Amino acid sequence: MTTQVPAKVKDVCRHAKARRALRIAVLCPTRVPAGVIDAGLGAGMLGYNAEPRYYLLAFHSNEDPTLRRPGQALHWFAGAGTRQAVDRFIFRQREYAQPRSVPRLRRRLNFQGIAVRIYRAPHYPRGGMFGDHMLALARCPAPKLDVLGSAHGYQHEDVSIAIAVNLARHPRCRSGRA
Repeated sequence: MTTQVPAKVKDVCRHAKARRALRIAVLCPTRVPAGVIDAGLGAGMLGYNAEPRYYLLAFHSNEDPTLRRPGQALHWFAGAGTRQAVDRFIFRQREYAQPRSVPRLRRRLNFQGIAVRIYRAPHYPRGGMFGDHMLALARCPAPKLDVLGSAHGYQHEDVSIAIAVNLARHPRCRSGRA
């Protein structure tokens, strides 16, 4: 993880903030997985036009600056939404094409005063866009949002937690200004 946020992450955040359709604060991460953003593998915002209270920012970080080893890229998400929107788009079976595809709660932990819930998504393709991901959710007290960090690979639970905690510590999250 690094506090040197790549320009592509900042650009995607600016674009997300400019979307008038969103009715919640866009919290841009200030601590992200290390590496250059591999835009060739996809980087941007996954928005839901039907849901203005939920967004995901999606990236692939590659520690190889030449981008010659795409298999080394880490796929990760940062996002937020109201509890109802997060429940609808992540934890309801109807959003998945295959049965028993909803991420399952693995454990709860307290990370320096922030309550975090850890979920494991089923393998891809059954797990949909979260296939093979660990998800970490934390509560943003004001405005009332769930913030999400998610990284591909079950071994990257720590990355998921770090992203979620970083968003939960965001000044706009703590202050309640949207």
